[in-house]
Amino acid sequence: IVREEFMEDINGILNSGDVPNIYANDEIESINNIMRPILQGLGIPQTKATMYASYLRRVQSNLHVVLAMSPVGDAFRTRLRMYPAMVNCCSLDWFAEWPNEALLSVAQQKLADIDFDSAQTRDAVYDLCKTVHSSVTAMSATYLSELGRHNHVTPTSYLELLNMYRNLYADKRQEVLKSKHRLEVGLDKLNSTAEKVGVMQEELQDLQPVLVKKSAFVEELMKDISRDKAA
Repeated sequence: IVREEFMEDINGILNSGDVPNIYANDEIESINNIMRPILQGLGIPQTKATMYASYLRRVQSNLHVVLAMSPVGDAFRTRLRMYPAMVNCCSLDWFAEWPNEALLSVAQQKLADIDFDSAQTRDAVYDLCKTVHSSVTAMSATYLSELGRHNHVTPTSYLELLNMYRNLYADKRQEVLKSKHRLEVGLDKLNSTAEKVGVMQEELQDLQPVLVKKSAFVEELMKDISRDKAA
């Protein structure tokens, strides 16, 4: 239920098959054009009231409304009190807790697109999700028996658990990928620097004989300059 105002229209549909003022005049005329030959064939007077009433009976016969609501909180209780058609015109089906097979099946469907490193890890994650939900359900029963307070554990709770795992997995995976990228960039720079240093060392070794000759030449030149000064 996106907006609580929708409940008024849902109550009208359940009760009479109609939502007040939902049809424009041209739409009502189209309905009458369709219903007129039907009523004529049944021998019923074709007044606007009878045609629209017959149309609503067909709507009620063919329209099926399915509402799924959580018992958590006061919203469900309040809706039952304010909109009696939810009780008088509906069949209430209270869903029991999901069996372990259903928990595993839902986990397999919801987490199927996650790229686990192995099938063993995938099965372990499925089993962990099932165990967490089942343990919370068991502890909620203990909580009720010891303290007399309800902690509703519904299928929505399990779906939220799976979605939370998906989001957490995606966030952590993104963090790891960013760290991996930074590490790879750093290693590339270190390797590039090491290669440049190696080239420079080779060039230095190649230049060393030249430096020795230059040093000897400079030394002889200094000696010549000293002798010239002494003379």
